[in-house]
Amino acid sequence: MNRIKTLNLHLTNRCNMLCRHCLYSAGEKNIKEMTYEEIEGLINEFADLSKEEGTLNLFGGEVFLRKDIFDIIDLVLSRNLKIGITTNANLPLKIIKKICTKDINRLTVDIDGLKINHDWLRNKKGHFQQSLRVIKYFIKNNKFVSSNIILYKNNIDEVEKILKLCSRLKIKSVSFYMFTPLGRGKNMMDLVIGPVEWKRTRIRIKSWIKKNKPKFSLIWERSYEYKNILSALRYSLCKGEPNDAI
Repeated sequence: MNRIKTLNLHLTNRCNMLCRHCLYSAGEKNIKEMTYEEIEGLINEFADLSKEEGTLNLFGGEVFLRKDIFDIIDLVLSRNLKIGITTNANLPLKIIKKICTKDINRLTVDIDGLKINHDWLRNKKGHFQQSLRVIKYFIKNNKFVSSNIILYKNNIDEVEKILKLCSRLKIKSVSFYMFTPLGRGKNMMDLVIGPVEWKRTRIRIKSWIKKNKPKFSLIWERSYEYKNILSALRYSLCKGEPNDAI
């Protein structure tokens, strides 16, 4: 029997931010959370199914708003599972310091453009600088840090600078996502880059990678719900963009 190697768990929809593009409308839309006992049962079952060789990825919302988050982390580690956590980095220093005491395998802090465009998409002034401070602190404490980057109309001209920043920060893995018009972003179709822009941006990114040979790995993603991307691409084509391969 094949082992289940990865489990992604949407731990909470509570959030201390209101990002414009949030797929889950986190911080605004309430979703019933699993209790600690339910999560404990799920983690133990996953550990058994993966023969204690699996990876549990936790995301939200903001996972560190759960009062039992460190108990959950300790449970995961006690079952010899690997753990990855995505955080918006909008956290007090005492929480950041406590995170660094845990043997977390991957911490993801997103960078969605340079200062102006990142702060606009994240709907919080100063969040870009806060994210950089937290990334630097994590890396200083020998944590594996990755970043997801949402590509949208406003930031595609910055991709080379974003890549350079990720390299300078010593981020270990970078993933590019196409903006998906879901959740709070459902009425922002005009921010989705069209097929020609997507293709040209990929070429630019590949060219930068070839020239600069950064030490981070690069992952290409599309979206969380493909039919919404198709709808968005049709929208861009109706506005006059030529049809081309994605």
